Amino acid sequence: MSNDLAKLINGPADEKIVSKVGDQNNRSPTKSRNPKTHKCQVCTREFNRLEHLNRHIQTHTGE
Repeated sequence: MSNDLAKLINGPADEKIVSKVGDQNNRSPTKSRNPKTHKCQVCTREFNRLEHLNRHIQTHTGE
């Protein structure tokens, strides 16, 4: 099979590689990783989960 005929059937190899890499780069995360939204009012530490904040508050109250 000639090189030109192979390109028509399979397409150029370089374009396939570029399109695969381009697909990975176009992904954008909808959420940021580890958003810290629950803040301690005593020491200003931040936690991802409310239950972790509630457990932390016990260190301030002595429970």
